[in-house]
Amino acid sequence: MPLDVLKGCRTGFYRLPRMYRSGPRRMGWIDFEGEFAVITGEVSMSANPRQAADCIRLIALVNDWSLRRLAVVEMNTGFAWIHAKPACTMGPVVVTPDELGGAWVNGRGSTSAEG
Repeated sequence: MPLDVLKGCRTGFYRLPRMYRSGPRRMGWIDFEGEFAVITGEVSMSANPRQAADCIRLIALVNDWSLRRLAVVEMNTGFAWIHAKPACTMGPVVVTPDELGGAWVNGRGSTSAEG
């Protein structure tokens, strides 16, 4: 089933951002979303966003996988995605915020994907 139907929209497949595009049918409509993961030191329960950001020690890239063919069934249960969301995979490298230099601003990654 195309992702357009799952999202209830009429946008064409090639007009969706790449992170929302599914693989071909023979792959079972597998797709992934590139995401960032942060590893923190100890964060106080009462920390404000700035204090929490100061506790970020490492940053990694993670692929959040979705099995869209299974998601259709699981979404109709009104429960949650269990089989349609397998374990994520993490890139082989983690970096510290200071290694990102100017791409790390106020506790956030900030860069351009143009070009």
